Amino acid sequence: GFIYNVRTQQSTPLLNDMPVALYDCCVVAKNNYVYVIGGSSRSGIVNTVYRLCFETFEWTTMAPMGIARCVFAAALKDEYIYVFGGINGGRLSSTERYCIYNNTWEDLGDMPKGPRCYHCAISTTGNEIYIVGGCGTRFVDVFDTGPSLTWKTQTYLCDMPEERDYAAAVVVKEKYLVVIGGSYYDGSAVTASCLLYDIWSNHWSSKQSSTDMIEARQYHTAAVLDGKIVVAGGEGRDENVLASVECIDADALLEYAPLHYPLPTL
Repeated sequence: GFIYNVRTQQSTPLLNDMPVALYDCCVVAKNNYVYVIGGSSRSGIVNTVYRLCFETFEWTTMAPMGIARCVFAAALKDEYIYVFGGINGGRLSSTERYCIYNNTWEDLGDMPKGPRCYHCAISTTGNEIYIVGGCGTRFVDVFDTGPSLTWKTQTYLCDMPEERDYAAAVVVKEKYLVVIGGSYYDGSAVTASCLLYDIWSNHWSSKQSSTDMIEARQYHTAAVLDGKIVVAGGEGRDENVLASVECIDADALLEYAPLHYPLPTL
């Protein structure tokens, strides 16, 4: 693994490799720790959790998930890591959460629209986690991490303008959900375009070429750092593996992506 400094644009190799080589896993950061959850290894799909400490750069094996899964989605909310769906033999609709304080897992309610994989989970302000895309769908689901721990049944939520698999997603300005890149479910194309959703007004933007990434990519990661959306790695067109890193100023993306999908009602 590597640590990338967005200010110096330099990469530094980690002092210690993960205990096991993994792919199709999820990575979540909390304070001085990074958690690598599930995925696939040479021996198959796993339920393992490995924690990296940024002070010692040592790896620790944590409590495993209840179900082994890969190509799922994960999101951090307060002191919990939530995981949604994925694949293990078939597609999964199950949901679990991990308590960072006591190193335990618990089962939660299944996703309401059935099994899903290749999707994104994005933690927003308040109690909500948004689940978008995956499995060739345009669905948007919302999980309430408050005391009820339930799926919301908001039928008014607008689906994405188009399907996205293997995308990355971030939240900017505490109200805009940005879905970045990915591919179409039939594998016909990897895209560089972004979709923008206003959580408060329930509107999606139309695609604007000015917000496209430099390179089309899927299986990539994204984060908001110093007011910039930073995108790294992934797989480009023709299945070429990418080592590149690119960024866009969050304010610039919002300026060039007007929110007019769907058209507002009069």
